[in-house]
Amino acid sequence: MKIKNNIFLVIFLINSLFINKVFAEEKAILNFEGDNWCPYTCEEKSEVGKGIFLEITELIFKNQNYTIHFEMMPWARVLKRGERGEIDGIIGAYKEGRNKFIFPNEPILQSTNSFLVRNDSSWNFKDFNSLKSIHLGLILGYIYGGNLENIRKNAQKISESGGENAIQKNLARLNGKEIDATLDEHNVLVYYINKMELNKSMKFVGDLGNKSGLYLGFPKEKPNSQKLADIFDKGFIKLKKSSEYKKILNKYGITGKN
Repeated sequence: MKIKNNIFLVIFLINSLFINKVFAEEKAILNFEGDNWCPYTCEEKSEVGKGIFLEITELIFKNQNYTIHFEMMPWARVLKRGERGEIDGIIGAYKEGRNKFIFPNEPILQSTNSFLVRNDSSWNFKDFNSLKSIHLGLILGYIYGGNLENIRKNAQKISESGGENAIQKNLARLNGKEIDATLDEHNVLVYYINKMELNKSMKFVGDLGNKSGLYLGFPKEKPNSQKLADIFDKGFIKLKKSSEYKKILNKYGITGKN
């Protein structure tokens, strides 16, 4: 009788382990990181929501039984952790110059980088040569659609902000006349100048280059990165055909024209 009971116990334990393994696979957690870049990735206390990119990412992977765990970090740190394969993905990246990541075929959105100055400034961006007369505020780790090298070659002076809330730091420095201009993604700047009530004291004075895609990036160091990129591609194609996609964009005031 004891032998039978022991056999049943072993079978029960094996089945339990198998069920737990399957359940764990079905509820796999993906660790993503990004910086404070609203309306794309927003702070938890944001009045608008989690952000366009995070909502889309969660929706797509949820349909494939993945749970997204998102941490907000300074962008330079996000990149280093991603390159080393310490996380499953980064959110809101330009793929130019990012050869340590695998990207889906299609960007989440097309992005424009815009220059912002105070209202009392007479400076306008015409070409890279026009940067020779200004002190420009940038963000550590950003590549500005692959244009960072040309910016560095031409700007009279560059100061880079890092850490959390780097965009707000640059806007505060611009408002305080510590820098002459700052450069960032257009929709992000619109969000933060409104949030900081600087919209009446600042103006846009030109865009940098052509539009560039913003992507999820999956570290080449991780063996499942291509699989995750493929999952996102298939899910995103399906999502864009649904009303849910437009609903998310409209929530944040974005048209979503690619």
